[in-house]
Amino acid sequence: MSQRFLIDPPMPIATAASPRIVLVEDDPVDLEKIRVELAKFDLEKLDDVTRYRELVELLGREEYDVVSIDWELHGVEKGGDILQLLVRSYPEVARVVFTQHTKRFQEAMSLGADACIFKRVDGDLTEYTEVMKKAARVGFARHIGERLNKLGQADLPSLPVGSIELDEQMERALYDKARQVALQYQADGKDDGGLRELLIRRGWW
Repeated sequence: MSQRFLIDPPMPIATAASPRIVLVEDDPVDLEKIRVELAKFDLEKLDDVTRYRELVELLGREEYDVVSIDWELHGVEKGGDILQLLVRSYPEVARVVFTQHTKRFQEAMSLGADACIFKRVDGDLTEYTEVMKKAARVGFARHIGERLNKLGQADLPSLPVGSIELDEQMERALYDKARQVALQYQADGKDDGGLRELLIRRGWW
């Protein structure tokens, strides 16, 4: 492989991504509004569940970048259980709590939420949409970092935990590292463990 191929100028960090999102929401009206809003964006997958066990089954089959969590499902507060499940078994997935329970902010954040925002009486989803966009970037970054770790790559940038604020310089370093590694694996004809597929979905290929 030529050196020029390895250092071709990268695309802008802000290129469009195609995230995979799952909505945990039991209110059919809220669910429909959220689906309509998120459908405006270039999503690869948008699934929804209304129960904890359905989420467990879904996560066992599919990989997601963001999970949107309604704190209360069918009259039972399951948000804490969902967060603990994600932190324990799917730590790369970005976790956004979207609830009417304003007193649960501290609990949600202490249990591993990356963001906790509240449903508005007027149904406006502007804040929610912006948070989900940022969360998708974090989810992608974590997944890419995890792939690089499995490939034995060291000196990776530290990614945010408990936050959806992703430093652009940090993201650029991850981008450069991931593209170089994926290009080298492609040139050598080796399996990169799904790294290139992630970069394609992120818009970095």
